[in-house]
Amino acid sequence: MRSRFSQTADYALRAMLEITRAPAGTRVTRGAIAEKTNVPTSVMAQVLAALVRTQLLVAQPGPRGGYRLAKPGGKISVLDILTAIDGNYTPQGCILHERSCQSLNGDYCAFHELFVNAERQFLRSLQETSILEIVRIDDSRRAALEAQPRPKTDADVQSEELADVPDELFYPLARAYS
Repeated sequence: MRSRFSQTADYALRAMLEITRAPAGTRVTRGAIAEKTNVPTSVMAQVLAALVRTQLLVAQPGPRGGYRLAKPGGKISVLDILTAIDGNYTPQGCILHERSCQSLNGDYCAFHELFVNAERQFLRSLQETSILEIVRIDDSRRAALEAQPRPKTDADVQSEELADVPDELFYPLARAYS
């Protein structure tokens, strides 16, 4: 069972997230995407080229160029992005033996059905979730975090304690000259 995606697929997901966040019709430059995702520009160029080849993105060359989604974000699934980079996802082997999930006598391992079903559900979830849904979920999560009161730092506590101290104790020279 495949449990990880390639680093390139991770970069593609991050790039698609940033491009989906851009206002409709806006092109996002490779440099801006690389900066927002913290991916080297040369690596991002390869990722974006693969997404253009698989028709998830449209590239516009030139000084006013950049990248935009080839179709609405609600029509691009997370699985579309992953398969554009890593190819089709199929179970990679037996969890117990790290090889084909079938013994020499034709029996499957004890975990076969469990992991095959889990893999199917996982892929279905990736197929049913659009990149636009991910943006909306992430934006909601960020808004909720920003709405929460920030935990006090040591500097905040010290500042509050010092606020109760009379100014005369801090500024003895100011009192002498007043």
